[in-house]
Amino acid sequence: MDKQNDTGGSTKEPSISELENGLAAQNQAMHESKLVETASVASSDTGAATAAPVPAANTPAGTGNAVPGAVSAAVADGDAGKKNGTLQVMAFVLGIVIIILLFLLVIYTIIKGTDTVTPTPTVAPTSAGGTPAPEVATLTLTKPGEAATVDGKILVEGVASVSLANLTVQAFDNDGTVLGTATVELTGNANQTSVTYSVFLELEKSSVSESAYVQVYPNSEGKTSELTKTTTVLFETVSSERVKVFAPHRNMKYTGGAVLFRGQMQDFFEGSMGLRLVGGNGGILYDTSIQAQGDNYGQFASFEQMVNPGTIPSTAGGNGKWEFYDTSMADGSVTVLVTIPVSL
Repeated sequence: MDKQNDTGGSTKEPSISELENGLAAQNQAMHESKLVETASVASSDTGAATAAPVPAANTPAGTGNAVPGAVSAAVADGDAGKKNGTLQVMAFVLGIVIIILLFLLVIYTIIKGTDTVTPTPTVAPTSAGGTPAPEVATLTLTKPGEAATVDGKILVEGVASVSLANLTVQAFDNDGTVLGTATVELTGNANQTSVTYSVFLELEKSSVSESAYVQVYPNSEGKTSELTKTTTVLFETVSSERVKVFAPHRNMKYTGGAVLFRGQMQDFFEGSMGLRLVGGNGGILYDTSIQAQGDNYGQFASFEQMVNPGTIPSTAGGNGKWEFYDTSMADGSVTVLVTIPVSL
């Protein structure tokens, strides 16, 4: 329908279909405008300067395919920006945690350092290139045992450190008189630190009592050494029906000089008993008598007497004997009652 305008001309009124198409185009333009604004906001969050293209206002519906693609790219950029921001925050927090841990570690090291105790160095056992541990010397005495019965030749045994080199073995009486002495040399192979020693101690003097002491000590330190070992021994009694001999002891070593004879005797005429020293070859080296100290008839009487045969000749032989005998008053025959072996 045509209308007349103020200038006198006539205008043609739009049809209903044209009005509907215009309204649809206007709504499409408004919708695309909102999408562009949303894309612009997302792009500004990520710091990107990319601007979405704005389509022409008269772009018909269904021909604006470029706008949705730009919007999708912007949205993707926004998501990536958010992820990058999250990673940056996590990295920052992790850095703070590491700094705190390092600080705590420094504090702990300072505190721990004030409590540190320096360990005491120890001496290692013998090893290649190391300092050998000092050896503790030892000495034992196993024979004779305590209160063992012995004669004039005493077997002495034990174990000693090789480092002691030499030992002195000694027997002495209750009054300190030395009865006999022997020396032991300690030797061993390279792998031995201690060895067993064994020696026969031959007494040269008789004990004044039924007991004595055997002692072993290092030569280098003397009998006052802390390693010194001492034991008590008892001397055997050699006896027969009429004679008991306490000294001298069997198997003593005798090289001459005074000898103590001590014991008991019974039923000897006038209390006199014969005594002689016989050499290894059977020859009589010395002959004398022992006198009882009391009445010996029907009972034992003690005797104690020093005898000195003098010098023993070299031809006497190695093994001799003391013989205690009785002489018959009827025919002068000799009856040997007790024999004491002796080393000449």
